[in-house]
Amino acid sequence: MGYCWPQDFDRMIRNFFEPTSIAVVGATEGPGYGGRMVDNLVDGGFNGKIFPVNPKRAEVRGIPCVPSISEIDGPVDLAAIVIPAPAVMEAVEQCARKGIRSIVIISAGFLERDGDAGARRQGDLQRFASENGLYICGPNCLGIANLKDNVQVNSTPAIFKDLPGVGPIGVVSQSGATAFGPILCKARDRGVGLKYIVSTGNEAGLEATDFIRFMLEDPEIRVVISFIEGFKNGDKLKAVADLALARRKPVVLMKMGRSEAGGRAALTHTASIAGSFQVYDGFFRQKGFVRVDDYDELCEVAKAFAKGRFPKGNRIGIISHSGGICTFLTDACDTAGFEVPPLSPETTTRIDEILKGFGGCQNPLDLTGATRGPHFPEILDRVLHDPNVDSTILMTRGDRGFAEKVIAADRTSEKPFLFTWTHSEFDSNGLPALRTSDVPTFISPVKCVKALQHLRTYHQKLIGAQPPGASPFSDARLDEIRAELDTRRGSALPEGESRKILSLLSLPFCPSECCLSVEDARQCAQRFGYPVVLKMDSAQILHKTECNGVILDIRSDGDLTSGYEELTAKCKTFETPVTLNGIMVQKMVIGGIELLLGTNNDPVLGPTLLLGWGGIYVEALGMSAIRVCPITPHDADEMIREIPGLVKILGGTRGGPPLDRTALCELMVRVSHLAHALGDRAASMDFNPIRVLPEGQGVMVLDCRIVAGSPPAVPSRGE
Repeated sequence: MGYCWPQDFDRMIRNFFEPTSIAVVGATEGPGYGGRMVDNLVDGGFNGKIFPVNPKRAEVRGIPCVPSISEIDGPVDLAAIVIPAPAVMEAVEQCARKGIRSIVIISAGFLERDGDAGARRQGDLQRFASENGLYICGPNCLGIANLKDNVQVNSTPAIFKDLPGVGPIGVVSQSGATAFGPILCKARDRGVGLKYIVSTGNEAGLEATDFIRFMLEDPEIRVVISFIEGFKNGDKLKAVADLALARRKPVVLMKMGRSEAGGRAALTHTASIAGSFQVYDGFFRQKGFVRVDDYDELCEVAKAFAKGRFPKGNRIGIISHSGGICTFLTDACDTAGFEVPPLSPETTTRIDEILKGFGGCQNPLDLTGATRGPHFPEILDRVLHDPNVDSTILMTRGDRGFAEKVIAADRTSEKPFLFTWTHSEFDSNGLPALRTSDVPTFISPVKCVKALQHLRTYHQKLIGAQPPGASPFSDARLDEIRAELDTRRGSALPEGESRKILSLLSLPFCPSECCLSVEDARQCAQRFGYPVVLKMDSAQILHKTECNGVILDIRSDGDLTSGYEELTAKCKTFETPVTLNGIMVQKMVIGGIELLLGTNNDPVLGPTLLLGWGGIYVEALGMSAIRVCPITPHDADEMIREIPGLVKILGGTRGGPPLDRTALCELMVRVSHLAHALGDRAASMDFNPIRVLPEGQGVMVLDCRIVAGSPPAVPSRGE
């Protein structure tokens, strides 16, 4: 079941953006945080009531001051607290007694610093807020802005010289300096209109996902920009992601934490390569979140999305005044998976008539001086409306008059039209006119193509989005597995036990059996039919190939006997003693390719599914795709496409037969539902390798391993 917000959520959150009265606790005059808060409210044109609270002052900016919150005469929608951290808790308690439930805490000195004392303050604040139904933004944040309604509940210095225009984009950032610094300035410089800006800080109460949800429900917001270091509540994040897709409102974000020093110890292959950034990246792809790499992209891509035009296909029309630029842009488009097709005969003929041999009439269009000629608007119009073109990129320069022609042409088209500027960024003529218009304008041609790629990918996600289907497994069988794993909490199960537990679900395991004697192994091999494989089965052996614990291609009773004796003897030579449960005898499967399919229980997002190259090369190659469980067939297909070369190999290479891609997708979906159903009972599951056989022959699981989840935490006294 998804996350459900409280019934009064919308009303309480709206107080942060549309308050009619604000109490500023710690209000003062001067350059400090308390002074800047009052200055921004007054100078920003807030038309509600401001109640400065400061026992040391009679007034602030000509507004009468009261010594405490309890002495405010009248109701208060929002409190902004700007006082030293040790005094914050008392102020929050006063807010609760006054009936103020929406609170912004600018003060620092909580979990982000001050060691144990700061952690205790934040813990006390969280508990009190939860017990009293308070909605807290912060602490350690810069505050909030509603640009449309002139509400500046923040302590940002000199904010008014950096403000962009009002527009259909909201900003949610965990970093206040980022929200009111580079994002604000880049938005202003690039003509990106904003409505809301929020910095959430330490998130002792409200989280970034809460504010994203509020913005997604605002009919004036088309795009949400977000700067994220990490998420706390996976259920909230999933609910917000589903809402964003349902509302067809993209979330464009930067996610920090690409490098993770001191990662978790690996108990299985999957856990060792599924770092949290990789997991988040897979989730963003799965849910249509648009992840970008820097502040420029954050604002430029958001502006392109706010336009609401998406390419119906991958065909691009390119126009420039330079042949070299055309070649460069064509290569960039090709690298990104776009096609630069011939224009329709009608378009080509008319452009050729206009150019009269001075410039190219084929896509990409090298117009030379014709970009400044009287017929340029017609040429641009014909390319924009050409039936062979899904999107158009114009890469050139020009004066304000030229920019106005470009802007006018854009208004006649329903297709994406992007402009890349080829002159100085300090141009004060044509570039400002383009940036303040609705035409998405870029300095970097590569980032322009990336933005178009994001538009295309998001549109495909909207078309292919579908909810996960019902679980393919019966509740009774799942309950049996859950009960068994509950008895094995914290244990790494060897292959034999893992297969036995999962045998209830009719997964496509390759025939195998754990044998305790040479005679048992010989009978098993004869029953399966040679050739067979022998493998050590032990909970202490993580990777069998690393200790030479696997013997392949055994074709006779004699080879089997010697192989069995070799493996049992080898176990006794290991430096670290191991318990050998027996020797696995398995039918050897020939043909197809080996892949890894695995699951890992992420601490925030829960069970995740990983697909990668299998066998001994999974970590060395490092090529994998991840999604949050359960997945859909569409998700499975996307994962396959993300692994370089896999689509081509599955289709058959060098005269080989096509492989069973359908069976692979079906197994991926089934395993994802299994992981979702088991939850934290399975910390991870490795199916490594699985072998994808020729089309119609299915998929075989050759090896598997389950690491049972840790025992549930025992609540401490008082919890």
